[in-house]
Amino acid sequence: MNPQIIIALAIAAASALGGWTVNGWRLGTEIQALKAEHSQAVADAAEETNRRLITMTNERDSKATRLFEVDATYTAQLTKARHENKTLADRLASGATGLRIAATCPASPTQGTGAAESSSLDSPAGAVLDASAGSAYSALRDGITTTETTLAACQKSLAQFQ
Repeated sequence: MNPQIIIALAIAAASALGGWTVNGWRLGTEIQALKAEHSQAVADAAEETNRRLITMTNERDSKATRLFEVDATYTAQLTKARHENKTLADRLASGATGLRIAATCPASPTQGTGAAESSSLDSPAGAVLDASAGSAYSALRDGITTTETTLAACQKSLAQFQ
């Protein structure tokens, strides 16, 4: 074989190998740049996700605090109202307080006789509830208080989250 051909082939092979190496370096640099860009995009996305998560957590905590405050306020009001109702029921049961209502009493069987006819049916004392009516009144009052307080608390809670 001719030495010039061998030298030409060696130079061509060295040039191809050099070109291949240079192209590999260039592609390696591009791949590194793409990897760095991808890493930065992932880091930015993670940072944005963390920021949103922190914001949502803070909002949740704030709403939970407001809800707790509303609940505590209305629970205290309900407890106070129930205590007042129990005190009234106890006073009614002991006779210390009476419930009186304005009522028209039916005519008594003695009303046809002389002395009874001159007396007035409008007694200043009014009608007195019997024991079962007094306890029913207390239960009704307690139920109304509970319902009003619960409704107010629910409305306040709903307003906090709108």
